[in-house]
Amino acid sequence: MIKATVNGVSGNFVFDTGAGLNLLTKDFADKIDNLDKTHHFYTGHRATGEAITTDLYQSDILEIGDFSINNEQFAVMISIFR
Repeated sequence: MIKATVNGVSGNFVFDTGAGLNLLTKDFADKIDNLDKTHHFYTGHRATGEAITTDLYQSDILEIGDFSINNEQFAVMISIFR
C-alpha cells in the first residue's frame, strides 16, 4: 500500500508493478474533479479467457511521493460482480 494523489485527492493504493492498468474504485473516482472520460478503452482478459473491456479516464496529475506525472490514464471499477 502506498499514498498517492490524483488531481489533488489523496488515497491509498496497491502498488502492483505487474498490473497492466491503473485502476480506481468508483467511490474514489467520484471524489476527483477533472477526471475526464477519454474516447479510448482497454480490454483485458480473465484467467478463463473472458474479455473485460473498460472505459479510460484521464487525470491532470498523479503524484506518488516526490514523483509526479501529467495526463495519466485510469480505469474506474464500477462493480466486480457482473
